[in-house]
Amino acid sequence: MILRLLLILIFSFPATGFGKDSEKVWKEKQAKLDFECEKARLIELAPIKRKIYKECMEDKNAEHEACFKLADKYNGGRNNANPRFYDLPECVAAYEYRREYLLNKH
Repeated sequence: MILRLLLILIFSFPATGFGKDSEKVWKEKQAKLDFECEKARLIELAPIKRKIYKECMEDKNAEHEACFKLADKYNGGRNNANPRFYDLPECVAAYEYRREYLLNKH
């Protein structure tokens, strides 16, 4: 049932004519979209990173540098779930653009 639905969705999208000449253009646009996605995610992750840093400094009485590194490496990962904030409009746009290209390239 799910496979049938996926096949219907895949074949219902019109071909966009991605060719070898447009691959460079696609890569450039994809890079810009990915950048905008990660920029938006960083904005959303910032308060969480600040909280991690603050808790580290208060609870563990650790050094500034160690707490900064701990907070800085947090990327929205969750146990048994996708990382956070990939549902932001910028990330959805990047995903959809990549998906369309991969479905339609020759």
